[in-house]
Amino acid sequence: MDCGDWGAHAYLKELPNALKAGLVEESDLDRALVRLTKLQMDLGLFDAKEDQKYFNYGIEYINSAEHIQHALEAAQQSIVLLKNTKGTLPFAKGKHVAVIGPHYNGTQVFLSNYHGSACLNATGGISPQPCTLGNCRNQQYDCIENPLQAITAANVGGKTTGAMGVTVSGGDDASIAAAVAVAKAADVVVLAMGIDGSIEAEGHDRTATSLPGKQPDLVTAVLALGKPTVLVLIHGGAMSLGPLKDASPAILDAFYGGEKAAAAIASVVFGDYNPSGKLPMTMYPASFAEQVPLTQMSVTQAPGRTHMYYTGQPEFEFGDGLSYDAWEAQWHQHPGTTQPGGQGEQQEGPAAVALTTEDGSSATFKVKVGNKGTFGGACTLLAFWRPLGAAADRHIAGTVPLKQKLFGFGGVRVSAGGSGVVELTLKSEHLAVSNELGHQIVAAGEYEVFFKGAGVGAATQASTLRANVTVTGTPRTVAKLGF
Repeated sequence: MDCGDWGAHAYLKELPNALKAGLVEESDLDRALVRLTKLQMDLGLFDAKEDQKYFNYGIEYINSAEHIQHALEAAQQSIVLLKNTKGTLPFAKGKHVAVIGPHYNGTQVFLSNYHGSACLNATGGISPQPCTLGNCRNQQYDCIENPLQAITAANVGGKTTGAMGVTVSGGDDASIAAAVAVAKAADVVVLAMGIDGSIEAEGHDRTATSLPGKQPDLVTAVLALGKPTVLVLIHGGAMSLGPLKDASPAILDAFYGGEKAAAAIASVVFGDYNPSGKLPMTMYPASFAEQVPLTQMSVTQAPGRTHMYYTGQPEFEFGDGLSYDAWEAQWHQHPGTTQPGGQGEQQEGPAAVALTTEDGSSATFKVKVGNKGTFGGACTLLAFWRPLGAAADRHIAGTVPLKQKLFGFGGVRVSAGGSGVVELTLKSEHLAVSNELGHQIVAAGEYEVFFKGAGVGAATQASTLRANVTVTGTPRTVAKLGF
């Protein structure tokens, strides 16, 4: 399937020539066609039109109360609390709050790209032009709440003021002093910083991952006031904070949260929602962009990429994320053990699991998560494995060994003082890695399973729960490259 290159249609123009030159075989085209057609069949695109759900989607479902609530919950769950020194957050309502930064009145930015007009235009219609590749002319976004509006509405009994200070990437710092003055007059400050489609988009790569333009100057000037301040990051691609990471008392990662992003940010800032999101990426230092050329596609070549292979010190790790509550994780039941009467009872000490390379071999880990805080909320556990000993040597790719790999996650919502149980299953195929041909192979060896997500203090919240896993048997091919 070719989405085209602004009308050039690369496949239509080049594939026949590639076929004649022997650069591609007809069997390759046949396989691609079968894959595409199978997916279309799975989606029901060959079914009768009257049987296809989205051909019968009524206007009553669009922007319905149910969907608006769903958008809010999705935005809330995606927010990651990366830092919260001395309980800076949540802010108490009723104070003077200053919302400062290029996104203090942002609307479209939260929608990222590949969207249509979100709001009716002045004549009651909707602009027909789609918004792709940053081409968002004649689009309507005034119905989307911005951070200043959302925080004003949530700050019951208080005062809320705002100022831009700087643009996303501009070099003009003339308005910084006025924005700092607005922040100085307030009790607490929300810094709405980040990037947008002018910085990152399809066909528009970034050459740096730090806050662009004069944003660092604005953040530094506001932090120098010494007021309770939260740095809210609004972005899609990787961000590097450098010295701002240590200087900021609290950091919220809000990403591009969609149409209800501003309301979600306000609910977290004031404690109406207890954040539970986990960072879905590795936040590298700014120097990483200089270490890895754009032409280097390998994730294993030093210094490595992602949480699986990066050997440097990240600013924040994949899976980081704090809560307003403190969480404690304990074994509810060791994997591979049977408790008296079938009940899950607490056991002490490390767990040991025996698996084979055979299909169906698995172990279930049952972890009891207790809420030691006063808010109540959700806790998500991430389950990782890593190779040990000879298995680690076998997993070395290039010069960088596999550090860890996610095999599952699960969560519970627990009231203050309560507890819940998270069950996570490790299957033998989860331990598979690619060989030089790209096939997924699971082999015998020693491994370790560990959990992340419950704790208090640093954003890492690493759990002390670990389990040794011994795998026996002959190597098994789990999946071959391709279908």
